[in-house]
Amino acid sequence: MAAFLVLFEHVRVLFFVDYAEIKGSKSLFVKGLYYVAGLGHECVVVFFVLSGLFISRSVLRRHQLGTWSWAEYLRDRCIRLYIVLVPGLFLGLLWDRIGLSMGSARDLYYRPLLHFGDILVSQNLTAAAFMGNLVFLQTIVCPSFGSNGSLWSLANEFWYYLLFPALVLAVRDYRRNGGVSPAVVGYGMFAGAVVWMIGAQKSLGFVIWLMGLGAAILSAQLAIGSRWSRMLYPAAISVLIASLALARMRFVPLAVSDVVVGISFALLVTVWLRKTDPLPAMYSRAAVTCAGFSYSLYVLHLPAILLLRGMINPQSRWQPDIAHLYLGACILVVTIAYAYAIARLTEGQTDRVRKWLGGHRQSAAPPAITETEVVRSIS
Repeated sequence: MAAFLVLFEHVRVLFFVDYAEIKGSKSLFVKGLYYVAGLGHECVVVFFVLSGLFISRSVLRRHQLGTWSWAEYLRDRCIRLYIVLVPGLFLGLLWDRIGLSMGSARDLYYRPLLHFGDILVSQNLTAAAFMGNLVFLQTIVCPSFGSNGSLWSLANEFWYYLLFPALVLAVRDYRRNGGVSPAVVGYGMFAGAVVWMIGAQKSLGFVIWLMGLGAAILSAQLAIGSRWSRMLYPAAISVLIASLALARMRFVPLAVSDVVVGISFALLVTVWLRKTDPLPAMYSRAAVTCAGFSYSLYVLHLPAILLLRGMINPQSRWQPDIAHLYLGACILVVTIAYAYAIARLTEGQTDRVRKWLGGHRQSAAPPAITETEVVRSIS
C-alpha cells in the first residue's frame, strides 16, 4: 500500500495540476484524491519502520541461534537490494535516454523537474552518478541517477543495514567483557564514521528505522490478550491517521512530523504483532502477491511514468476531470503491470538466487525460537 501511494503521488504530480490550480469548484472526491496523493513522503517513513522491524529481528535471530556471520548477512542484504536495483538503473537509463531523444519532451529532461527536488535529469544521467547509486552514495556524494529520485531512500536503507549490526555487536561485546574492548572501539568508530558520512537528516531516519525494533520489543513485553489487541487496533489506526493529518498540514517541521508518523506507525505495528486472529485466505494471498513486487514498484516506476508524461502530454498538466482521472487510472494500472512483470524476473527470484549463491546453507532448518527470545537476545 505504501509503495502504491508513492506511485500515486508521483502520477498526480507529473500529470495533474496542483491543487491551487484546479479550475472551478473542487468536489469532495477530488479533495480526497489530492489529500491522499500527498502522503508519498510519509509512506517512506512507513518503509523505514517496517525495514527496522524485519532486519533487526533477522539480526537478533541469527545471534540467538549462534549463526551470525557478516558475510552471510551482507550477501543476503546485497542480493535483496541489487536484484532490483541493477535492472532498475539500466531500465531507468533506457527510459531517460528515450525521453532525452524526444524533442517534444525536452523541457522535462533538460529543465529542473518541479516537485522532485528540482532534479535535472540530463545532468544526473552520468557514469559517476550510476556508479554512485550502485554503491548507495546517492544524495551523499552524488545525485540519484537520472530521473529516479526515489532511489534516495535506498542509500538510507543500505547504511542502516550496516549501522544496526555494528551497534548490536558493540553492545554485546561490551556486556560480555564488562567494559570497553578493541572490538567495541572498532565497531563504535565504524558506526560513528557512517553517521558522519550520511549526515544528520539520514541519521534521524535511522532513529525512525529503530522504531521497528522498538515495536518488536514492546510487543514481546506486552502482556495483553487477543481481546485487548482487538480493542487497541482501531485506536492505533486512529492515532496513525491523526499523525498523517498533522504531517499533511505541514504545521510542524518535516523532521518532527516524520518522528510523529514513525512513532504512530510503530505503535500500530506493535498491536499487529499481538494479533492472533487468523487472516482471511484471500487477503493473505493478495498481500503476499502485492508485497512480492512492492520494492520493484518503488524502484522502477518514476523513469517509466516520466517517459509516459513526455509521450502523452509533455507541455502541460491535466485538470482532474473525469476523462483525465480515467487516463490517470490507466497510467497507474500500466505502471503496476510493468513493475509486476519485471519483478517476476528479478525480485521474485530472490530466494532462488540466495540458494544458488549458498546463502542459506547454515540456516536451512533453524530450531524454533520465540519472538520474546529473539528480542531478549540483545541482552
